[in-house]
Amino acid sequence: KNKSAEFFHKYFDENNKVHYYRTFKFPIKTGDGKLFEGGQSIEITAALMAQRELKKSNELFEYAGKATRDVIWDWKVKENKIRRTSGYENIFGYKTSDTYETQDYAKIHPDYRDDVLKISSDALKGNNTRWQMEYKYLCADGSYKNIITQAYLFRDKTGHAVRVIGPMADVTD
Repeated sequence: KNKSAEFFHKYFDENNKVHYYRTFKFPIKTGDGKLFEGGQSIEITAALMAQRELKKSNELFEYAGKATRDVIWDWKVKENKIRRTSGYENIFGYKTSDTYETQDYAKIHPDYRDDVLKISSDALKGNNTRWQMEYKYLCADGSYKNIITQAYLFRDKTGHAVRVIGPMADVTD
């Protein structure tokens, strides 16, 4: 039809393993008016599987957040981005979103901030896989709540912390 096309398809290899491809086709017209078809297929199996795993992980994160009254947080260390479950809004009054925000320590009470920074920094630099700390956290209404937060650190093959996940529990009462 003399038009370019893009489509996705799967292919089963000799071991019956499935591979996914993104294919582009386009017309090529020769000088004498003949029409040929050119194209390119790119295997997207790994990217598609990673996307599916991320979706499962995000669903698990959301369900865990709904199953507890605590705030579950997920911090991508290298990007310094954090996201929190809806408990963050319920407990502290801050709006949440499905996206990651820049992680900072501004909402930690100034009397505790240096200790929290040191504990988290030491854990990231060391070989710890967990930490726990208690401090005061600023609410949207200007009050503070006492919280206990725990963390589990995920490290890459070289030992660098790449992700930290944990709960924040309001222990004010």
